[in-house]
Amino acid sequence: MKVIRDEDKKSNTYIKKVKIKKRKKTKHNSKSLNDVNVTTKNYNDLVVYMADGSKPRYANIPEYKKKLLEIRRQQYIKNKDELVDLKNNLKLYTTLLIVCIGITAVSIPIAAIVNGLSAILYSISCVSTASGIISAVLASKYYSKINDVKKYEFFDDNISTLNSVDLDNPNILERVKNKDKRKIYRIKKEKDFENEKPYFENISIDGLSLDALKRIKDNILRENYFALSTSKKENNDTAESKGKPYVKK
Repeated sequence: MKVIRDEDKKSNTYIKKVKIKKRKKTKHNSKSLNDVNVTTKNYNDLVVYMADGSKPRYANIPEYKKKLLEIRRQQYIKNKDELVDLKNNLKLYTTLLIVCIGITAVSIPIAAIVNGLSAILYSISCVSTASGIISAVLASKYYSKINDVKKYEFFDDNISTLNSVDLDNPNILERVKNKDKRKIYRIKKEKDFENEKPYFENISIDGLSLDALKRIKDNILRENYFALSTSKKENNDTAESKGKPYVKK
């Protein structure tokens, strides 16, 4: 979740992302000085990445994760209130970019023709180009923030549909970009390993694009509409019902 509001930029309570990190804890059990039993146990930590750069760790238990999810939801609600200002800023810097491109495009050819004014026009062109670059960077920043807020808004509005996803169905990822597919496969692998559902929540979708979530939702609705099984699923069901491996003829 991107930092949207200025007051959250250096906050040590604004959660940008949460990752599950595995670690081993060594324990020394001793009955006497000469009898020491060393054991290791695997642990999962919730590593919380804050806006100020701090990364506190907490035990990976359902109650803690539920609390972090609710905090993130409250962040999203506050971020959504900034959408109007974000859109106005995007419009402003996009307009400035267009104006700067126009000034630069006109100044250079005129300077080449009118020698007496070339230095002045070239200076204007340079200033306009620099302003255009700054405007482009700022416009890109606001566009990115708007998309991020809209992603969580879309997820919040369609959470029940997205949580019904069957990622074993290859049709679900039709027309999803490869970059997003790789992240979804990683989410599925981690969730399956922990035997945890749902796949999508406001923590796990951090690395996904708005476009990916929209396509997945559309694909889910299509699969529900047709209510058909994939050939892979049919083959597995047939093999299980007969009690022997499926052999393609």
